[in-house]
Amino acid sequence: MIGQSVAAARSPIGPGFSRFEGHVGPGRARGIDEELSATRLEAYATCPRKYLLERELRLSEQFRPETAEQIEPKYRGTLVHEILATYVGERINDGAPASIDRLIEFAETRFSVAEQEGRCGPPLMARVELATLIRELCRFFEEDTLEPVAVELGFGRLGAKDDVPGDRLEPSADVSSLGRSVAAVELELAGGRAIRFGGSVDRIDRAPNGSLVVSDYKTGREHAANALKSDPVAGGTKLQLALYALAAQAFCESDGPVLARYWFTAWNREDETLSCTVDDTVLDRLREVVSTIADGIGAGVFPGVPGNVAYRPGRVTFDNCVYCDFDRLCPADRDRRWSRVQESAEVEPVIALLGAPSGDLNGIVGSPDADLLGTP
Repeated sequence: MIGQSVAAARSPIGPGFSRFEGHVGPGRARGIDEELSATRLEAYATCPRKYLLERELRLSEQFRPETAEQIEPKYRGTLVHEILATYVGERINDGAPASIDRLIEFAETRFSVAEQEGRCGPPLMARVELATLIRELCRFFEEDTLEPVAVELGFGRLGAKDDVPGDRLEPSADVSSLGRSVAAVELELAGGRAIRFGGSVDRIDRAPNGSLVVSDYKTGREHAANALKSDPVAGGTKLQLALYALAAQAFCESDGPVLARYWFTAWNREDETLSCTVDDTVLDRLREVVSTIADGIGAGVFPGVPGNVAYRPGRVTFDNCVYCDFDRLCPADRDRRWSRVQESAEVEPVIALLGAPSGDLNGIVGSPDADLLGTP
């Protein structure tokens, strides 16, 4: 044990990419032979070390109500998601009309449960959180003009089980049971390799012109999603839209165009949505990035990638670490460690994900939805 501790302490001094920096070795991770989720691969593209700790080693931070000063971002995402899923699910499954009163009723009921669990902070802060939530839901109601045809659509055997975005906690069982399911999405890669995906689509709508619209709710600021404007999969950190579009086509038995969008609900958002039509260009880029991620996981390459310097109350951290459960677990000199190991040949897949995509993909993802949301 002492020898291992000394070796770990000396690891950043020596050259190369060691096991202490995330070099697990080929075939040691679970790999890509089993059914995967979009969010699992997104985690690798964001920070392979986080993927290793969270997805391979199954580590997680425990919630402590006594430390909550306000709703934590992950739980807020789960809360909004569950409110909207329950509301839209009632409209689809029971034929209920659109109703702002009903939407607010669901919000107040779910928020009350969260408050009883100690997730909303002190009473004064809880009132502020509820008022903000209702304000956002009222705006959502005004923007919700399409005809919903599916909610919480599961695809593959995973369904919602493993397809939980980084801005949410595990979904509740009653919300997961609202939707229907279809077979796994199979993505053909170069060389005859195929990867199967399972997951859960927040919502599918029918536009006035008959085309399909896939929506994924995002409750945080859209800063992290802005990378989509130059790459429709954001270097592998945003795979959901393209894969969800394929699941929607299978569910609706359609080969027509699908508009896939992130629908931002935060009160201080900059854009209502970021969206794209999922076509061959988008799918080709999806295949390229998924193949690179699969190569990295298969090779057992899991370095820590902190991103740029960022600031948190009382200390300096990094973009990829600000809301990471393992921020305090990783070494303080993680940026220096990353700068050393990225010169190693083994981390080539990670470097490829961080680089600019080949070809001009600017403008594929944007804000206007007019083309597909207009009348016939």
